[in-house]
Amino acid sequence: MGDQNRRRRAYDQPGGGYTEHGHRGGGRGGGGGFKRRRDDGGGQEDGIKPLLASIIRLCDQLPGQPPPAIEEDLDVLQRTLARDLVTKGAALRRIILDCAVELSPKTPVYATLIGLLNTDNPQFVAELVALAQAEFNEAVAAPDRHKARMLLRLFAALVVANVLHPSSVVAALQQVVDAAIAVAEAGGTADSGRGWQPYADHLAYAALAALPWGGSELADSAPAEVGRLFESAERYMGMRPRAVQPALRPFFDARGDADAAAASDSGGASFLGQVWDAVSELRTTGNWVVTSIPRLFYAFEAALAAGQPHDLPPLTIPLTLPGAPLGTSPTEAAAALAAAFPARGLIRLLPAEHTEQGKPRIERLVAEEYILDTLHYFDGDRVQCARRLAMGLPLPDKHESLLAEMLFSQMLRLPAPAFKPLAYSALMVDVCKLVPTFPRSMSACVRECFARLGVMDPELRVRLSEWLAYHLSNFEFMWPWDKWRAVLDAPPHDSQRRFTVATLSRLVRLSYWARIESVLPPTLHGLLPPKPEVQSLDAPAPHAENGLANGENGDAPMPEAAAEPDAETRRAREVLDLVRRKEPAPALLTWAKQPALAGELGGAAGIVACVLRALLVAGAKSFTHMLIMLERYHAALEALLVAAGPQGEEAAVATAARVWEAAPQRAAQAIDRLLALRLVRASAVVRWAFSTPAVLALRDELGAGLAWEAFHGAVAKTLARTQDAREELAAAQAAMADAHVAAAAPYEPAEGAAAPPAEEIEAAAAAAAAVTRAAEDEVTTKEAELSETLEEERELLLLAFTLFRDTLAAGHAELQAAASATAAAADAAAKAAADAAIAAVGSAAAAEPAAGVDEGPTAEGDRGGAAAAAAREAERRAWFAFTLASLRECARRYGAAAAPLVARLEAEVFAEGAAPAEVRATVHEGLHY
Repeated sequence: MGDQNRRRRAYDQPGGGYTEHGHRGGGRGGGGGFKRRRDDGGGQEDGIKPLLASIIRLCDQLPGQPPPAIEEDLDVLQRTLARDLVTKGAALRRIILDCAVELSPKTPVYATLIGLLNTDNPQFVAELVALAQAEFNEAVAAPDRHKARMLLRLFAALVVANVLHPSSVVAALQQVVDAAIAVAEAGGTADSGRGWQPYADHLAYAALAALPWGGSELADSAPAEVGRLFESAERYMGMRPRAVQPALRPFFDARGDADAAAASDSGGASFLGQVWDAVSELRTTGNWVVTSIPRLFYAFEAALAAGQPHDLPPLTIPLTLPGAPLGTSPTEAAAALAAAFPARGLIRLLPAEHTEQGKPRIERLVAEEYILDTLHYFDGDRVQCARRLAMGLPLPDKHESLLAEMLFSQMLRLPAPAFKPLAYSALMVDVCKLVPTFPRSMSACVRECFARLGVMDPELRVRLSEWLAYHLSNFEFMWPWDKWRAVLDAPPHDSQRRFTVATLSRLVRLSYWARIESVLPPTLHGLLPPKPEVQSLDAPAPHAENGLANGENGDAPMPEAAAEPDAETRRAREVLDLVRRKEPAPALLTWAKQPALAGELGGAAGIVACVLRALLVAGAKSFTHMLIMLERYHAALEALLVAAGPQGEEAAVATAARVWEAAPQRAAQAIDRLLALRLVRASAVVRWAFSTPAVLALRDELGAGLAWEAFHGAVAKTLARTQDAREELAAAQAAMADAHVAAAAPYEPAEGAAAPPAEEIEAAAAAAAAVTRAAEDEVTTKEAELSETLEEERELLLLAFTLFRDTLAAGHAELQAAASATAAAADAAAKAAADAAIAAVGSAAAAEPAAGVDEGPTAEGDRGGAAAAAAREAERRAWFAFTLASLRECARRYGAAAAPLVARLEAEVFAEGAAPAEVRATVHEGLHY
């Protein structure tokens, strides 16, 4: 599901070399990757494998099997492990600790197992506790926020199993909260605490969320210490500058006062308040029993009481912010911290009666923790993840609604999901097959999102559309399409109509046009995109909008080709003839130097458009054919683009979009290849995107979707190049350091050889010096490349934000003018009505209209004109809101890269007077989320 690199665990035993991925890799029960080395005994490896399988499978609910006999399983495993604690102690400590962390729904199970082992071998458990404490210190410094939180949970659960003294665990939790307070005191309120609050919030969250696993054993055994812990937590809650993050809200407007979905901020700053309320409720009521946390110690109370509890050593919690690179500005450090401690991911899409079922808030919190932990630790095994989510969580009631809401929340998390959206799409397909009632809850989430499309973040609309298209492609495109027929009567700028058009376009990408047409009701055929075909050279070049999107599917016959095609089409045919004869690139350049050509095609940019159009038509058969054409004539295109300058690059991008207007996917691929081959710069794509009519009005969803896709693709490619340059520089610096070390080392001859002559020593020193100089030169080169890519990146971001500002400023002025005109028209209408009323007094003869005179059309025409004006104004307002939300999205998505530019952006690009106040507030919110 994800691309995170997982650290392999080596359970080193004398004579053994077994390496295991925990519960991943080869599956439950022993895993893959095991291979006995010829020179090893292998006996202990063979002994570890079944023990590992038994520990991992402990109390698992297997498909088609009755519920596990927990007491019996624990008792058997305890007796099995007791025999191997001495010979395989180190490996078993590591395995048990990893399972307790990564199989978090079974934390009480493993805590009970540790408690039982404590009665047999207290020394083994004492060393396990020391190992857990050391790993917590490493995790919190790394930072590995998931592991640190899981270990605190385990410490609390070990109190219930009589393994740890309650006072030592409460002291550890107090340390964590005190560290959060110290970070808050040192950080202050500058920039709303962005430079420290994500880290401090995580510390407080980890400490508070661990308390339910300790339950009444903590509260009753150390009441004074727990009271001080709550006082400290309450103090920290009052120190937080931000209680919510508006820029992370998936919906930028609410339906009413108590709109939980609109109030959600993707589990950002508001989430800690929810944790605090849930845990405080436990303390207020005095009932610490959480039905979602198994209370296994009752079955082993006598055995566990015989154990001797240990003290948890004090924890080490850094007060310096982890994840923030040294030497960066506060804005850059805040962006890095936000990336290291992102929002948790939570959107309230369904009614509380379905997700909470009238239970205390802590029950929902614990269930959410189970779901998120399973997603995180099973990211490499989608099938196992789906199975555990469907039937492996220790929840007493059905949880399909909560599971659906959490999966949608994670997929729609801002500023970015933990994994690629496709991971959640594939997971939901598996869960639908495992849980027959899950699709109903999933459909409820879709309905809620569909109803809020008008106020949904633009980025999330794209994610939702892509998910729906993928999901339907896995279920024969079955969907209650008739329920969406209402969008047919909506105007082109309506958000639900645009979403439907975008989804149908993505369905065509995943299948083929005729297939999608066959599954749609005939009433919705008008919303299908045109057939994905290349623009033929048999017709003139349509430089204007051709009306093939949003309601015209391209089935209508094309207008007859002109008897004499336009100059570009005629000349493109000549180029196509050259290409089909496989003429080399110089021949194409010779053709482009014809004296009359520039005049016919409108200059050098016109020549670029003509040549590229012919090449794209020649490579229309497939992506590979297109790539071959562009690479074969790369030199010719590069020369023509250099001659044409920036206008030529924009013309090339526009031509790619025009040739594949009926197939946005192919157009996006063509633009991406032009960028990858360095034929056009990202700035040309950005300028083209903001010049397209589809971006300047909400009438062509396919064109707008292509423009925004190309825009984000160009920015992402630029950022990726910068990251590549950083990695290459780091590798060059490491090689240079190695070269310096090697050069400084004395020359040593081969073992047993005589002392080398001075000439040999000098030659070796000269060779080492040459390697060092080459490494230093490489570093210098890579530093220059990084500086160049950074400059390109910053210029691109400045350009993008400037174009956003100019576009929104023009739209804002247009809306203000329209509002003034509407007000003036209303005043004029009111004055005319008053004048007519005065004139009507004493004019009884005028009460009856003359025979044959019809005053209706004039009044109806006035009303029609007013209605049209109101519709235009509504469209412009919808466009302005969408584009403003797109600006917020851009600022949020590229905030880390734009961090060095924030001061310049706010002081120059979005200075007071340069942009409307609404625009300035939006970009500030996005950059400082």
